[in-house]
Amino acid sequence: MTATFDAMTDTGQQGTTRLRGFFLGARGIASRATGGLLVLASFGLWLEPGSQTAMDLVLMKLGVSLFLGFAGLTLMQDKPRMHEPEVQIDTVRREVRITRPDGGRRSIIRRIAIRDLGRAEVVGDVIRLTAANGEFLAAVSLPDPEMWSSLHDALQDAGKL
Repeated sequence: MTATFDAMTDTGQQGTTRLRGFFLGARGIASRATGGLLVLASFGLWLEPGSQTAMDLVLMKLGVSLFLGFAGLTLMQDKPRMHEPEVQIDTVRREVRITRPDGGRRSIIRRIAIRDLGRAEVVGDVIRLTAANGEFLAAVSLPDPEMWSSLHDALQDAGKL
């Protein structure tokens, strides 16, 4: 999940913070299971009973086991990020949008006016946003003090802080 902040519509200033979610779909489960099997197969080559100890066979086993091990670890670490939602906070239009990539563009899943948000919390330099029903939306940490002040002021004007 990404939180994006636009201070003004005519400038390109943006501050972005990544929020990670742990989402496993069917593709993620299959990828991790296949990766685990490949890693086990790379070890299983060396546990095979009655294996030959000829040097050329040992080199081939080493090459195959390294390939299977690295391929398995790669599949186990695969994180499909192309469908992660992004939270965009627009203080000019006074709204929070949750978008998802859809091909080459982003489709809006949810649009919430800042006045319709739940209570926001400021913890250090992080602003935590919640929906009216208490659902967590985003934790925004902006390095630019002007952007942080603009978001803080917008939330304060709406009575959310």
